[in-house]
Amino acid sequence: MVGIPVGGGFYQSPSLPVSAQECTNWYPNWPQADALSPQTLFPTPGITSLTTTSAAHTNRGGIEFGGNVYIVNSNSLYRVDETIDGAGVKTYSTTSLGTIEGTGRVSISKSYAEIAITVPGGKSYIYSVSGGSPR
Repeated sequence: MVGIPVGGGFYQSPSLPVSAQECTNWYPNWPQADALSPQTLFPTPGITSLTTTSAAHTNRGGIEFGGNVYIVNSNSLYRVDETIDGAGVKTYSTTSLGTIEGTGRVSISKSYAEIAITVPGGKSYIYSVSGGSPR
């Protein structure tokens, strides 16, 4: 049996042909005593699915702003809403805020009152958190 050193050596060079080893949502662990493998990968703790959107597509990007999460899924911008009932149980739902054209990943940034969404090679959108739809 040949061991595969999966727990270390992650490095992403600016020149991807040199090295494109990126470890996402996992972290390396090196056991403190002898083990079958000298390195292991553990999943990131705390990632939990809270809700789903009406579109069964991969999220194109997201950002936290003002205590809310905003995501672009399929062709829509969504806000994730949290509700707490009388017993303190949290539930989550999504509200569609408007249309974002395209299918690829988006870049999202924020100012003190707005979210900017840029579709590479396409349009840019501004969403005012005080209300309205992306323009």
